[in-house]
Amino acid sequence: DGSHFALTSSIVNNHTVCIDEYVNYTGKIDYCLKDGHFFSDRLPGNALLMIPFFEYGNLLNKISFSISDHKPIQEVTVILLPNICGVLGVLLVFLFSIYFNNSYNMSLLVAIIFAICTLNLQESTHVFSHAPSMLLVLLAFWCLIVSKNIYSKHFYFFVAFLSYSTIVELQNILLFLPA
Repeated sequence: DGSHFALTSSIVNNHTVCIDEYVNYTGKIDYCLKDGHFFSDRLPGNALLMIPFFEYGNLLNKISFSISDHKPIQEVTVILLPNICGVLGVLLVFLFSIYFNNSYNMSLLVAIIFAICTLNLQESTHVFSHAPSMLLVLLAFWCLIVSKNIYSKHFYFFVAFLSYSTIVELQNILLFLPA
């Protein structure tokens, strides 16, 4: 997750995708060297989603509201992105279950199992791209099943969410085929 953080830091602080200043966050992996400059080998989708949470950390630094002496606080605030994605993913699984099953109790059980017995729990605790990718795919397919035709606004949201999910994790492009 260091490469995602390095890319976000460079985009926000230096307005570039060159991570020379932040290459130490990569742990000597997940980067490439080209023409004497370091670049993240990760797609930019997750880094772009992390920007508001990174800026929230910047705001906390500006108002000197820090619970601990952790520097930089942005390392902590960006973890809110996968946390929120994991929770919203559980909500969407619950909605899918309600939509297809119509049993509240069974849907609640399915959502709880998804929340604590799958990789959703683990992937929601670090800033890899998996939790945002999962949420975007679930949102896309939710929009697809509730859209009445290809001209409805829900169908456009399906295309937008699934398209953006491909710059978070490239393999999501394969989901266009079954959709």
